Amino acid sequence: MSCPFRAGAGGGGGLPPTSASETDDRGGGCIRRMGRSRGSKDSLTWDMGPSMDSPPGGGSASTGGLASVQERVSSYTKMTRSTSVPQTQAPTTVVRKTSGGYVRSRVAADQVDEQPLLLPPREPQDPNQHLSLQNLTEAVWSFITIPADNLLLALDALLRVGDQEWKALRRKLCIVAESVRDWDDWHLDDLLNTLINQLEVSQEEFLSRLGHEYVRECRRQYGKALESLGYNLEGFLTNLTGICDILKTNPNLTTKNDVPNLVCNRRSNTVILNFYTNRETIRHFVGGVIEGVGKQIFNKTVSVTNELLETPNGNRTSHRWCFRYSIHESLAQDPSLPGLGEYHGSRHAKESKIGMVTFCKAFPWHFVCNKEMIITQMGSGLLQVFGPGPMKTGEEVSTCFSLLSPEGTALTYDSVIERINAAFILSIKDYKGARRPKLKNMELKGQMVSCEESDSLLFIGSPSLDGLTGLTSRGLFLSDIPIHDATRDVILVGEQARAQDGLKRRLANLKHSIEDANNAVDQEREKNISLLHLIFPPDIAKRLWLGEVIEAQKHEEVTMLFSDIVGFTSICSTATPLMVINMLQTLYTKFDETCGQLDIYKVETIGDAYCVAGNLHRRSKLHAQLVAWMALSMMESCKSHTAHDGRQIQMRIGLHTGPVLAGVVGTVMPRYCMFGANVTVANQFESTSEPLRINISPTTHRLLKESEGWSFTLRNHDCLPKGFISSSPSDCPAFLDHYKHPSVIPSFGVTEHIGAAIAHLNIKENIDLNGTV
Repeated sequence: MSCPFRAGAGGGGGLPPTSASETDDRGGGCIRRMGRSRGSKDSLTWDMGPSMDSPPGGGSASTGGLASVQERVSSYTKMTRSTSVPQTQAPTTVVRKTSGGYVRSRVAADQVDEQPLLLPPREPQDPNQHLSLQNLTEAVWSFITIPADNLLLALDALLRVGDQEWKALRRKLCIVAESVRDWDDWHLDDLLNTLINQLEVSQEEFLSRLGHEYVRECRRQYGKALESLGYNLEGFLTNLTGICDILKTNPNLTTKNDVPNLVCNRRSNTVILNFYTNRETIRHFVGGVIEGVGKQIFNKTVSVTNELLETPNGNRTSHRWCFRYSIHESLAQDPSLPGLGEYHGSRHAKESKIGMVTFCKAFPWHFVCNKEMIITQMGSGLLQVFGPGPMKTGEEVSTCFSLLSPEGTALTYDSVIERINAAFILSIKDYKGARRPKLKNMELKGQMVSCEESDSLLFIGSPSLDGLTGLTSRGLFLSDIPIHDATRDVILVGEQARAQDGLKRRLANLKHSIEDANNAVDQEREKNISLLHLIFPPDIAKRLWLGEVIEAQKHEEVTMLFSDIVGFTSICSTATPLMVINMLQTLYTKFDETCGQLDIYKVETIGDAYCVAGNLHRRSKLHAQLVAWMALSMMESCKSHTAHDGRQIQMRIGLHTGPVLAGVVGTVMPRYCMFGANVTVANQFESTSEPLRINISPTTHRLLKESEGWSFTLRNHDCLPKGFISSSPSDCPAFLDHYKHPSVIPSFGVTEHIGAAIAHLNIKENIDLNGTV
């Protein structure tokens, strides 16, 4: 397949320009776009099983494509070459739903070309955004780890400017973009190799251009942070290396991508970057990134060559590959920068305006060593530690110091020169002639400087201390730290931070104590509220807790139940008080459970008398039925309870419906009571009942007859209590015999019938917003 682009110079396949206005400066040739007709027989498609882009019944001859990616990642990312691909059917792409999220739908090919590869599209960085440490960390970490999102966006920009064949390839990439962004390095490299093979282009040229686009994408997102790394390319790479080494030790930064090691230094007029990685594919990509940084950030044309080192950094790295990039910058002097002579006045050390003694006082924690790493000069601070012995006897640096950082670097001249742009941390050893033994193992952090005029190395550092405690424990004083040294500020700020931390801890402890006290108060409040709910109706309990005055309220229709135990006096006369209490406790506990199931209100218990009411604490149209079920359940419970002498407990119950007045009485031990003539009448219906019978008033009888399943035994009119006002001679009391639910076999017990009625009504879940059942 012929390449859709052809470069004016160089071999291999040509590539499109990375932007509409970009031309290739290499070889003096410009990149020209060579069009191809839409109906070309060499058009590309991806075989996704029964592809929506493949002709019905049409065959395709596979050329490998993304076969390896298909086997290892997904069954739909295999690219094949089709001899005939219809162009009328639009591919599937990802679009936003109006309700949120994304769906795939068919759109026209030209519309797909305008859509971003990833959804939602990333917004460019706000140029006025304040540069913070978080922004810098995110920028460097994203730039160095090459995340899939940024790589895909760079690939999108590269394929977008191609001809129809390149755009067709991009449209296919849109289909799997959402899954590709979750791939690891290994599969991303496989994808890049597949694209290169499909397009039959030069790997070096394709990846180099991709590196340019990657820089453009990173700069669009983190431009201000990246531009702050240095004023030239060497400074940019040096600081990128240093910050990357620091970020690797941050446990909060994790990535599934490969984190490379970078070593940057200068040799003559060439900047050397050693790039250690596990990704062989990105060799030329990194070269394109370096060129892109020089061109786009520093407006400098740089020439980058790379070579593979056979042994990556000896045995000091776990990376498989080491690529050495030689970066040749333009030698033209920047007119905005003065010459070297204007800065220093002279290049000769003999003409320096500062003497050795003055230098040693200004930088007390420095030393100079020759190429054999023999110490030839020390600052005043180190002289107080070691004395003049190391210089007199010609001790090596390794005798007095051990190197902690950079890791894997030996204390040799060549190794130090290789990492000359890194931060060095040295630890003071136990020297036999040391004058300050307390300073053993103290760390010095600084940098190495190559002194070409004397073929020496200069280390300038300062003690690594975090506070006055660390200073005094080493036998040091503030005067041992130069005034210009930021370590002074670190120590003093550290002490201030400790004081603030102590105050913060005390405030935090006080806050926790207050929170614990509030939680304890809340728990007690919940206990009190729960207790009030057991004694009063919920709305009354809430108003009492808020301290409101509760006024008596009239309830037009309340069904009341009164009960007592037959022969309770004789039981008490022959039983101990504890026996009586245990009997009532067992019986009333069962009654309370039934009250909760039927959602009726327990008014009070006085001795053997048990009183409940329906339609009192919550409005209910079925209050008579609920209280009647309660009466039948109480009778059924008595069958399984006996007195102390073994006799079955017998009860008589009375039910009556009528208007009552209810309110809270008392302040020390308040009670929620019912008042009115109908309360007395209800009590009289209980007293005129018979053992093991439920006596109901005519008003309750009329309400129960409105529903099915009830069975009654009518009584004479003369059996009405004297307090009951009869409106008709036909008003007669009745005994409630039993209840049968239509869905339960009639021979079953009353418990099953009432349980079916409760389940049918679903009492607990059918309380409406007005509190009505």
